[in-house]
Amino acid sequence: MERNHYGKKVVLEERPTWKEELQKIKPLSFSDRLWYIWQYYKFHIAVCMGIIALICMLVTVITNAQKETVLSGIILNVEHNPVNASYLEDSYLDYLGESPKHAVVSLRTDMTIDVSGESGDLQSSYNLQILSALLSAGTEDFLLCTADTIFYVQQISGGIIADLSQVLSEDTFQTFEKEGLILESNQFVYLEDGSIAITEDLFPAAIDISGTHFIEGYGIAENTPVYLCFLQNSPTPEHFATMVDYLFYPEQL
Repeated sequence: MERNHYGKKVVLEERPTWKEELQKIKPLSFSDRLWYIWQYYKFHIAVCMGIIALICMLVTVITNAQKETVLSGIILNVEHNPVNASYLEDSYLDYLGESPKHAVVSLRTDMTIDVSGESGDLQSSYNLQILSALLSAGTEDFLLCTADTIFYVQQISGGIIADLSQVLSEDTFQTFEKEGLILESNQFVYLEDGSIAITEDLFPAAIDISGTHFIEGYGIAENTPVYLCFLQNSPTPEHFATMVDYLFYPEQL
């Protein structure tokens, strides 16, 4: 017996032991046992579940941080079969001979924007903000997109798409040029007042990959023009040639 802060004597009840609790629920049915445990121990269960979830999240974050990002890109305004969304990641790692335990391909596959700028769609506006942030951050290597999207991206970014004649080997570039796979786009320049102006100068901006294994593997409708662009501020430009080989010369697939 103890006294509370008013000086009155109070009797403290001893908490039942686990053995006593087991004896209580032993004669109950299975459903009644579950009800009893939940009613009297739901706070403890919630705390335990929260701790387990936190541990799992920390393990995932630490594991992913230890993986090497071998390629990072955005698939923009290209409709595909969602079932095939992991095709590029899986097949590219196979091509490199890398294990998913040690390497990762970072790919955004669900992004669409209105290149006309006239629809006023809120989701498109939100995606445009994300796209602008990603392009500015310098975390992406490439874009896979439609022809009109290339011009729009050039316009909003002030010319972030790389000149293919500068990032591919001379032989590879000439081969694509002879086969008519190169798409040209306008150059954009920054003016002294900070605005962006379009010029009439054209440069080789993208490669048509519509005839590659990627179209079928990724679940894109046939005869859909899809273009590959590399970005000037890519963190790993040394992977450009490897990605081209993967798309057009996939002997190891």
